[in-house]
This record gives sequence, structure tokens and C-alpha cells, in this order.
Amino acid sequence: VLSPGQTPQPLTLCVEREGRRSSAPFDYDASTRRYTGALEIADADLWWPHTHGEPALYSVCARGAQRPAEGDATVLDLGHIGFRTIELDRSDGGFALRVNGIPVLCRGACWMPLDALSPHSDDKDALTRAFAQIRDAGFNMLRVSGTMVYESDAFLDACDRHGVLLWQDFMFANMDYPEDDATFARSVGRESTQQLRRLQGRPCIAVLC
Repeated sequence: VLSPGQTPQPLTLCVEREGRRSSAPFDYDASTRRYTGALEIADADLWWPHTHGEPALYSVCARGAQRPAEGDATVLDLGHIGFRTIELDRSDGGFALRVNGIPVLCRGACWMPLDALSPHSDDKDALTRAFAQIRDAGFNMLRVSGTMVYESDAFLDACDRHGVLLWQDFMFANMDYPEDDATFARSVGRESTQQLRRLQGRPCIAVLC
């Protein structure tokens, strides 16, 4: 989204993995001052839980037009994405997940922040060590339960990168909530919307509870 006074410039959406790049132009909507773009990746490498394959990730960026007088083009890092399908199988009264059409036996643990004095885990070195232990133990799923806190982007990055599925609770548990109270209901709506915007596009996300 452009701020008032900013002049729109042509931007290109770029998605890249292991030297293979796909790109498409962004469209700019003057009425909303927003850029939107769509790009189809042919034969994309799939993201898998580490127990079933490689958690393939693609880097995403917005690239501005190169202006000779100004040197290199402006590049805005938009993070990463992964491509996978996930389905819930409720046949025969069960509750099972299929990733990319393959049944996955989910095994793991409930996650707690690594530092009891911090609201979430954002020490990347500590997360790297923790996820090495998680993989070595054969875990392929973590649950952030509703009695904890919403975790950091660094934690979500680690789940994506290490191929660990995430069962994500919303932070509502062990209480009778005043759901008939309109003000409370609006706050719940805002909280849920904010978290879903953070989580959308994360290949690790398996269950929202």
C-alpha cells in the first residue's frame, strides 16, 4: 500500500527457487493505492513435512524498474512461500491429514516459548537448536495451544523451513467467554482476522483450532 504523496512505480512480482525465477507485473489500483499481482508456477516443487520429503520454499520479492541514473533496481523482500495441499480425512469417524494427497501420521508435542520470561520465541539461534532436536526426535507436528501465546514470525519461519506442521490454536481456552457481548465479539473478530492474515500462505499451517 502506498502512503499519501508517494508516486506509484512499475513493480514486478518475482518468485524464485534454486536459480529458477518466474515473474509477472503487479497491477496498481489508484482508488485503493494498492498493488496486486498473480503468478502461476508451472510444476512447482512441493513443500513436504520433513518426514516425507523436502520442505521446498520459494523466495518472493517485488522488483522495481531499473533506472540507470540510480543504479540497481529497488527490491522488496516479501518472504517465502511453499506449495502444498492439505486435506482433512474424516472417513470412518477418524481425524487424519493428507499432505499432497499422502496420508501423514502426525507426531510431535505441544510447544512452549523457549524463554519463560519472554512472550514468544524469536531468538533464531535458539530456534535452530530446538528444531534440530524436533527433527532428530522424528516429530513432524507442533501444537501451539490456546493456553499459550501467538508465536513469533521467526518461529513460523522455522516451522516452514524445517518441514514441521503446525496445529495452531486461537488463544481461547479454559474459560466461559461472553460471546453474547457485542464489544467482546468484535475484539475476537479483530484478533482472529489479524492472526489469519499473519498465517495465510504459511505452508506449515495444518490445523486452526
